[in-house]
Amino acid sequence: MDLKKRIGVKCTVWSVALYGAETRTMTKADRERLEVFEMWVWQRMEKISWVDKVRNVEVFQKVKENRNSLNTVQQQKLIWTGHTLRHELILCDITEGRMLDQTTRGQKRLQNAKRRHEQELRKHEEAGDRNRW
Repeated sequence: MDLKKRIGVKCTVWSVALYGAETRTMTKADRERLEVFEMWVWQRMEKISWVDKVRNVEVFQKVKENRNSLNTVQQQKLIWTGHTLRHELILCDITEGRMLDQTTRGQKRLQNAKRRHEQELRKHEEAGDRNRW
C-alpha cells in the first residue's frame, strides 16, 4: 500500500472512528468491534474480498502496519485522565467522585473513602509523570 493511502486512512478514517474515544467506556464488545472495523478498513484499502479467506496477519503484512487502534484509544484515555486530574475543574471532581455539601456516614463509607483517597493520590502522582505514559 502506498504512503498516500496509509496517511489518508490514518488521518481521516481513524480520526472519525476514534473521535471522543478517550471519554467512552470501552466494553469487550466495543473493543472487538473496533478490531473488526480496523481489519475491514485495511482489507478494503487492499481490495481484499471477504471470500478470499486471507488471514489477518497477511493483511497487516501487506499494508505494513500493526494492530494499533486499541493502543491508540488507551493512550488517548491516559492523556485525557492526566489532563483532567492536573486541573481543578468540575470534571476532576466528577472523575474523583466528589460531591459538594455531601457528608458520608458510617464506618464502611469511611474505609471506602480512605481507600479511594489513597488511589486518587496514586493517580495524581502517575498523572503528573508525563514521561511514564
